[in-house]
Amino acid sequence: MSQQEQILSVSDFNRITDECLRNLGTAKIVGEISQIRRYSHLYLTVKDENASLECLMFASALANLPFTPKEGMQVVITGHSSLYQKNSQFKFLISTMERQGRGLIMERLAKLKEQLQREGVFDLIKRSLPLFPDRVGVITSAEGRVVHDIAMTLERRMSGIEIRVYNAKVQGEGAPQSLIKALEYANQENVCDVLIIGRGGGSFEDLLAFSDEALVRAVAHSKIPIISAVGHEPDVALTDFAADVRAATPTAAAELVSRYTKEDLKNALLNYERRLDDQILRISDPYKMRLASALSSMAAHDPDKMIMALKTRLQSSISRGDLALYALLGNKRLRFSQLVSRLSRVELGTQIIKDTHRLTALTERAGRALETQNKNLHDRLYFLFTDLYKSQVFERLQDLTTRFAGALATLKAVNPLSVLSRGYSVTLNKNDHELKFNEVQKGEIITTRLKDGIVKSEVVDKKAL
Repeated sequence: MSQQEQILSVSDFNRITDECLRNLGTAKIVGEISQIRRYSHLYLTVKDENASLECLMFASALANLPFTPKEGMQVVITGHSSLYQKNSQFKFLISTMERQGRGLIMERLAKLKEQLQREGVFDLIKRSLPLFPDRVGVITSAEGRVVHDIAMTLERRMSGIEIRVYNAKVQGEGAPQSLIKALEYANQENVCDVLIIGRGGGSFEDLLAFSDEALVRAVAHSKIPIISAVGHEPDVALTDFAADVRAATPTAAAELVSRYTKEDLKNALLNYERRLDDQILRISDPYKMRLASALSSMAAHDPDKMIMALKTRLQSSISRGDLALYALLGNKRLRFSQLVSRLSRVELGTQIIKDTHRLTALTERAGRALETQNKNLHDRLYFLFTDLYKSQVFERLQDLTTRFAGALATLKAVNPLSVLSRGYSVTLNKNDHELKFNEVQKGEIITTRLKDGIVKSEVVDKKAL
């Protein structure tokens, strides 16, 4: 052994090694977390496909970590190397840790979402989509399949809806600015009833343009109702929260725009027609019954029949009176004849006989005059009764006519079709019952019947008058 060689103790060697490692300074290392052991401090291994590194993160540094480290997570660690001198264990002491790649991006998106929520960007009033749009604007790349899928869906469900394409870049550098420009132009033109902003499926990174803060704010403040349709079903972009409606795919967005097909409209109109007929019958039936009763009463009190019955009664009374009169005259004649016979038997003389004959003639004349007077009296009574009854019947008939005209006017006034034709509407709930103000709930779907169609809408607010 050379005299120049220095012999070190184990402690000195570990101390010198530790100093050398610390002198290397701070390093940034990327790798995958494995073998996490939690105590007051955090022990873990960071590895790649070829090597592993034992690491230690003290509790003081761990307290400032914005996420919870998990096995399999890709991270970037910052720190320095160290040697635990007592047992010669090498450790990398971590001062800071960040998530790498997608995880880091998702963390930043989560923070942006939380910020926008606090500002109320996602809480702006969500507007209902138009029931029957004439023109739909599509903000997307004209080179993709989005426009074709939307067009085919609309043609199948509700042909006649015009599509206006606002071409924009949907991924890569400058995509958010391109989408914002197209959205602003669509709002400036203001020719579309609803807008669809989105793209087809892609990787997580391909969809990031639709989570850009400036684009999200532009979507939230669009003057035209807007649907966000980004990627496939599991994909979520921040524009989904800012838009009025979120659709899982562009095809689903087209289905939302045309949620009422031609067949749906036909069936709805037929159903409403049946319900309207039922309502008309329910309202008109009581009036029909009253009208039938009035007509029946009028038939039972037909003036001609009543006059004929009265005439029959008068004729019967006249006949009975004639019989009584004839009987009375017969009795008088019999008494006169008996008296003449008695006078003849007493032979009172010619003068008495003459007087008797004169009395007989006078009696006959009186009988004839009485008979004529009785007949005139019966005729006058008949005409008096006839005029009186005609007057009463006429008044009754006039009263019934007036009441019938009033019933018809009321029936016409309450007819729902007449009311609707004057510009009014009937609003029903989802069970097709008439709505009262205190029954309407926010978010409820209601149906409004107009003169020439129906409108379905969502209640976004209610205010008492």
